[in-house]
Amino acid sequence: MDRMKNFPRKYQRRQHGAVAIEFVFIFPVFFAIVYAIACYSLAFLMVQTFTHASEDALRAAIAVECPGGCAEEDLQATVLLQAQNSLAWLSPTQISEATSGENFFTCDADMLCTVSLSAAPIIDGINLPGFGKLPNLPDTLSGRASLRL
Repeated sequence: MDRMKNFPRKYQRRQHGAVAIEFVFIFPVFFAIVYAIACYSLAFLMVQTFTHASEDALRAAIAVECPGGCAEEDLQATVLLQAQNSLAWLSPTQISEATSGENFFTCDADMLCTVSLSAAPIIDGINLPGFGKLPNLPDTLSGRASLRL
């Protein structure tokens, strides 16, 4: 402000509103960067959570004691319950989306069991003029774990 006192009055009048105009140009870029950081961090958090929940579910399947061996249906109920408990921080609709699907829990003939969890991102990208969709996240985020029982 002290430097403005040195300018003649006609130049001081021209400077009114200059900060507002600069703000109009800089704010969308700043907002896009902050929004992209928030979206990407939530997406990475969901992928890590899905992977961790898949691993926990398979650990729970190992701990199940069935006399004479467990059927895949018995293991699937235990895996589903453990996965839902691990995903408790998500909304109920996202938990059901993550744990539903034809390949949620599969075991092959060699007892290689796989748990796959996937759901849509919590926050979707926004369309900014000149930038397009920001951030460009996949339609579904997934985590997967495999274990030989």
